Amino acid sequence: MKTLFKIFAVICGLIVVAAVAVVMMVNPNDYKTQVQEQVKNQINRELELNGDISWSIYPTLGFATSDVYIKNPAGFNRENLLEIKTTSVGIDLLPLFSGEISVGKVMLDGFRLNVITKANGESNLDGLNEDDTKDDSNTETDTDTDSTGDNRIDKFNLGGIEITNAVIEIQDLQVKSTTKATIKYITLGQFSMGQDTDFAMAIDVIIGDDLRGEIKLTSTLFFDKAKTMVELKDLTLNTEFIGESLPNGAVSSTLVSNVSYQVNTGLAKIDDMQFSADDLTLTGWATLQAGKVTTVRFDFEGNEWDLNPYLPKSEASESIETTQDTSAEPDLSVLKTLDVKGRFTLAGLKASGLTLGKISSKIVVAKGKAKLAPLTANLYGGVIEVNATVDHAGGANRYFVTKKLKGIEIQPLMKDLAEMDLVSGSTQLDVTAKGQGLSVDKIKSGMIANGNFEITNGSLYGINIPQKIRSAKASLTGKKLDDGGDTKKTDFTALTGAFKLNKGLFDNTSLSMISPLLRLNGAGTANIISEEIDYKLAVTVVGSLKGQGSDTDLGGLKIPLKVSGSFTDPKFGLDTSGALKAKLNAEKDKLKEKAKAKLKDKLKDKFGGLFGN
Repeated sequence: MKTLFKIFAVICGLIVVAAVAVVMMVNPNDYKTQVQEQVKNQINRELELNGDISWSIYPTLGFATSDVYIKNPAGFNRENLLEIKTTSVGIDLLPLFSGEISVGKVMLDGFRLNVITKANGESNLDGLNEDDTKDDSNTETDTDTDSTGDNRIDKFNLGGIEITNAVIEIQDLQVKSTTKATIKYITLGQFSMGQDTDFAMAIDVIIGDDLRGEIKLTSTLFFDKAKTMVELKDLTLNTEFIGESLPNGAVSSTLVSNVSYQVNTGLAKIDDMQFSADDLTLTGWATLQAGKVTTVRFDFEGNEWDLNPYLPKSEASESIETTQDTSAEPDLSVLKTLDVKGRFTLAGLKASGLTLGKISSKIVVAKGKAKLAPLTANLYGGVIEVNATVDHAGGANRYFVTKKLKGIEIQPLMKDLAEMDLVSGSTQLDVTAKGQGLSVDKIKSGMIANGNFEITNGSLYGINIPQKIRSAKASLTGKKLDDGGDTKKTDFTALTGAFKLNKGLFDNTSLSMISPLLRLNGAGTANIISEEIDYKLAVTVVGSLKGQGSDTDLGGLKIPLKVSGSFTDPKFGLDTSGALKAKLNAEKDKLKEKAKAKLKDKLKDKFGGLFGN
């Protein structure tokens, strides 16, 4: 045993002596030319090694160098593709005797990468791998060698990584954009398979001329010895972006989670996620498994989101609206590559004046179809339920939607959504819609829908029908009547109707309004594209109108009502005078007939049979 130990010691000593001799006798700078030639052959770029290459000695065998440059081809606005100010790396000698590979701390300072795309589409990355098509006959042999168990990565140790003062700049002169990332630091502690390692980085980002951001990440890195699992434990990612292009001027966010990746299966998980952006929060989990069809599963829950501070201001939105291509059709081919199932819940949502209560949705994507099955939300005192399907359909982009509204107060909804004040009341709505094409223009002109609605205990705004009738009668009879003030509404008990939608034309095939005093019946259309209204209705008086300020008895009076104009400025044409004239004339004729009959009876009584029968 002692003899074997002595032999082993001698061998170790010889290795150390040989390593020292190499360091002392070989000058690596003598091989700069060969290194530069090899790099040019491999990546088709010129390499400059302007700094000296120096060896390090026991216990770490390594090297350090400085001023390393990989040149750009001629014609680019940056001389270098890659720059390194200083770098160093070493390998511990003693662990080699026990079959371990122990790399010392890798240090990189002053790293800069310039990625450039010229206006003609040429990139400084073009041609970097021109030799990739060469004979790869040894690849299978290398793989087989790894699979025999000789791969010793499980005994690989790293003293750490420290990258400082690094810059990555990406210029795209085709679209005149520049993105610059300044890496303050990237640090990795001592790394070994099966052990936790501290990892951290801080990056400043400049996007274009306006947007600036700061990104900080801390985590614990773990790579199991079986080489099947990579984990980022206790990950914390903080970002802060500022710029005039942001709707709110500045957005800060924090993400806390545990992230893992299964190497063999390609399954990525994000667990115990807590995300916040200003006052918005989101918690939950998600999994993603890449493949020919990417599988996604998730469950997210958020607080009440007020998105208004993040939406474009009104002037900006008007500008966007005027320049937006409303005929652009989205490409939904990505749906064929996805298998998605998940649940999304929000405590509430405010956006563009619209206010929703609790929102719950199940989302399913499979075989080129995306479904909301269903989406429910509390909305203005009631509930909305939507079932929707979008189908790629070979590029045809078909959709099918069913929507139910129950107990929703229609007036505040219309005010918040479109600044319209046409009608109030509790609303029930059932509608089924389908169509082909998802551009704004195609949805407006191509949607086919049908449904029915009922609005109870409400008012029709813009006209006070009873007051109009009273005023007209007073005018015809020579009486004066208060105009009723500024109250332009007609109360009703129920407003019901059925409708169809085709080629942008909303056809209200039947409309009926019931109130204690009036009945309204008829039909009409509303053009969604031109936003014009055309209704022909008939108003029938069934009471005395006393309920709205008069004891006038006009029971049975029928008055034509025409509604025209636009969605935001409807015009009401109520032909009260004509209807009243006809009724009054009819009443006068009746009175005349009654008077004649009465006079005849009186004369008959007075003069007996003088005038005959």
